Amino acid sequence: MPRFVVLLTALLLVGCAVKPINPQTISGHYEMIGQPEGLWYAGESLTLHEDSTFQYSLYTALADDPRLAKYPVNGRYTLDGATLTLHHPAVLFPQRTIVHYHKLFALWSAKQREAYQGTGHFPDDVLLQKP
Repeated sequence: MPRFVVLLTALLLVGCAVKPINPQTISGHYEMIGQPEGLWYAGESLTLHEDSTFQYSLYTALADDPRLAKYPVNGRYTLDGATLTLHHPAVLFPQRTIVHYHKLFALWSAKQREAYQGTGHFPDDVLLQKP
């Protein structure tokens, strides 16, 4: 019986392990989970690739907006712990904090992180990894 308890405990601990933050685990498509507050654009999306490259885009309901002609843009990103830096001048907030959110990752700008710390409310305009 004690071996069973040890095995069950080990399996539970493995199941509860937090995914590490690296190019393989953060790769995927990210979209906003709500409407951005105070931004003229309807939103942004981001695709991170395992080879440390990305594609970033802004989108809006106004299809003829000339500011959107330069999107999507491609570039490289770097990781420093939980800090993601997108290296391209057209990215609105190039530095994001990566946080775990319901078995996925969310990307927060400094402004969003400060808002969360002040209110305790998860911002609706963060980029959330799609399953």
